[in-house]
Amino acid sequence: MVKNAVYYYSKTGHTKKLADVIADELDVEAHSINEDVNDDIDTLFLGSSIYGNSIDPRLVDFFSKLGGRVNRIVNFSTSGMGRSSYDEIKALAESYGIKMYPDEFHTLGEFAGINADHPNEDDLKNARIFASNFK
Repeated sequence: MVKNAVYYYSKTGHTKKLADVIADELDVEAHSINEDVNDDIDTLFLGSSIYGNSIDPRLVDFFSKLGGRVNRIVNFSTSGMGRSSYDEIKALAESYGIKMYPDEFHTLGEFAGINADHPNEDDLKNARIFASNFK
């Protein structure tokens, strides 16, 4: 079983920035949710964002491919409007019998010129600190 793994979905690259920093801190590689999950994973760090008031449907498809391989999920996300994806990811996780870590890392992302400087260096530093708790 793999201790930690990082998977993400990112349309704009903002969530990918967080995924790369978290993966680096955990000494693993960040993977797009388009990649298959071939290992059993104790803790899956899952990156997402809110698009049009909801998570992208590809995340729902990703959960359907996990096949009981994941023990728990730690959510991390970005959003131009400030809303976290935690509640939607938690509902999906629970529907598949996957535990959800009760805390998350969430920060602003740029959307239509709003929050154009996010995620910034402070956001990335804070994501690294958050991930360091799982080493």
